[in-house]
Amino acid sequence: MNVRKILVVVIAALTVLAVLPAQAQEGEDLLGIVTTAFTNLNGLQGYQATTESEQSQTVSSGEGYLALSSDISTEQSLTAQVRPAKEGQTEASSITIEQSNSIFIDDTTDNTNPTRQTINLEVVQIDGQIYVRIPTDVEGLFPASDWVNISENPDVLPLGDSFNFANIANLSGISGKLFTADTVTTVEEGANEGISGQIMRVFTLTMNPSALFSSVDGATLLGLKDANDPVTQAVLAAMTVQYTIWVGADDNLPHRLQATINVDIELGSDLTGGDAAKVVITSDATTDYSAFDEPVDIQVPTPAPVETGDTGESTNN
Repeated sequence: MNVRKILVVVIAALTVLAVLPAQAQEGEDLLGIVTTAFTNLNGLQGYQATTESEQSQTVSSGEGYLALSSDISTEQSLTAQVRPAKEGQTEASSITIEQSNSIFIDDTTDNTNPTRQTINLEVVQIDGQIYVRIPTDVEGLFPASDWVNISENPDVLPLGDSFNFANIANLSGISGKLFTADTVTTVEEGANEGISGQIMRVFTLTMNPSALFSSVDGATLLGLKDANDPVTQAVLAAMTVQYTIWVGADDNLPHRLQATINVDIELGSDLTGGDAAKVVITSDATTDYSAFDEPVDIQVPTPAPVETGDTGESTNN
């Protein structure tokens, strides 16, 4: 079992988503305030979401000359224009992404292998399809690419596990469906804060990771293909997940969301199928919402021809 690959998938995606006074009134439904805020957000004709995230993962196994350690860190900046789904209109989003990956593998020999990659992407999701363009070459990996419909041609771009496009494009999937009585263990309200001159109510939600990632939106959020895998279950059992959400006191909209994920676990050889492994994962992401209810014009890109293989013919999808 490739423990490192599984855990890269687990960490891969964590990117996205009123009444005073600061203290909750007795009997007030704090979770309801949060879910209503996201319902309101997805009722707008459009908005902008900007996310900055940092993730790191360390996996170490073996002893002595058999020791092996890998460190993977990712920094991602994402800006999206989002048109929520409405009657007679599908959800659409136009997203620009810059992601830097740093990989360091130390096998206690002279074969240490530091690698750093920077990838720029443009993504459009519209009418249930996801289109991707790589505007600049990624040195040593792959050349620039024109628009490709990866919903119909998922293997055309050689991005592997670096991106979970279902997660990236599902910005408005961070909604009231994600925060439920089953997935949220506690909700606490802190002191009011200010963002852009408006008073914010600040809510901290502690999540039940197993319930969260068993939900439809939770599975999409982290790209889990098999929540019943023993390694995945062990990681979820050791995981802590917390969201902090700033809701406008006047407009009842989410203005900021911070997500924090931490894992610190020893995986025995019975789970890895080889040496026991020590796994440490940290992930922090902040999304700021703006341009509320401004119109968003998103058009279907014109995909480049996709080679069909032996015939030399190509098609547009």
